[in-house]
Amino acid sequence: NKTEMLSSGMNPNSSFQRYYYRINNANLIISRAEKLKNNGGDEKAINNVIAHATAIRAYCHFMLANLFGKQYNKNTSATDLAVPYLGVYNSIAIVNTPRQTVKFIYDNVEKDFLEAINLMDEKNTFFNSKFYFSKRAIYGFLSRLYLYEEKWQEADKYAEMALRTDRVPLNIKEIETASANNTDVYSRSYFDPINSAYILMGNNTYQLFSYFWTGYYPYPVIQFFGSNFSKGQMIQTSQLFSDYIPIKFVFFVSSANRNMNLPLMTIDEILFNKAEAVLQNEGQFNATVKADLTSIINAIPFTTTATTSLKTELNEIKTKEAGITYILKLKRLRFFVEGHRWFDLKRHNLPVTHNYNGTDFKIDGTNPEDYVIKLPLEEIQFNNEIN
Repeated sequence: NKTEMLSSGMNPNSSFQRYYYRINNANLIISRAEKLKNNGGDEKAINNVIAHATAIRAYCHFMLANLFGKQYNKNTSATDLAVPYLGVYNSIAIVNTPRQTVKFIYDNVEKDFLEAINLMDEKNTFFNSKFYFSKRAIYGFLSRLYLYEEKWQEADKYAEMALRTDRVPLNIKEIETASANNTDVYSRSYFDPINSAYILMGNNTYQLFSYFWTGYYPYPVIQFFGSNFSKGQMIQTSQLFSDYIPIKFVFFVSSANRNMNLPLMTIDEILFNKAEAVLQNEGQFNATVKADLTSIINAIPFTTTATTSLKTELNEIKTKEAGITYILKLKRLRFFVEGHRWFDLKRHNLPVTHNYNGTDFKIDGTNPEDYVIKLPLEEIQFNNEIN
């Protein structure tokens, strides 16, 4: 039953709660910072704090809308209900807040991201860490936002702004070669913040992670993928459950508390955002996009035959439809189990079948509601404004 939560305990409910927990914390920081600024505090330094908190609020609302609301559709999003919007701090444990429309959430996410950019002074060392929002990271998220809204020119514009510094994707081939088949070394290197292709990263414990940073992860992977993986290729996340995730997906910085780093915005994603926006706007790939996609192919450890085949296929694409199919295929290969595929399925209304314990569960792509996660039961029961 697609409306039921996984019995393992890690499910969208914890994501729902933790996104709002961080939104409320961000609102508290903003309100306190504004008071401090009004009382004569260092305006530039305070604005940097407000900018980061505002970007967090935007990101969390965006993820909530895309998990618990329908895909943005310019014809229906003004009436499609998504999730509650929290624009100010509230210290009350239970707050009755009505659901807002998908358009309302998207409009406020856009407003917050643009405001954060205007407030940022990136000369401040506050933004040297990849664990804080920067203008470049926000440019990347705006390219994603506008892509989801099908505002192709805006998506292309902000993707290109994010790529001004460089447009070199993660060299996975190099990481694999250097790790010499040592999965621990590979995972450590793959999720190292030093990688220049990573623009923004998150850090959290796995048991608090459920759906949190990117939206999805394969949990528990053995149930979904069965014998396609062996335990030697996985990390067990908890002794409480038989939950394994592919070792490519995460490296635990500390085995004691299972802290991990996870890329939230990468050059690779921005290159894909630009490619799709250009294709949708112009009807074909231009030379820049072809060069970008070729650089991604070269950075993935495909066989020589597969690399040649993918490059040939890229250069032979003649239609928009073939181009979209190609982007989604290459993106699926690049971001395997990193939380992107579900949102691509949802955006393009693609059918999907999962076999669970011998039973096929299918979405045929005809009903946008099929891609929407049901609001947590607790929210429905205690929030009197939910309808």
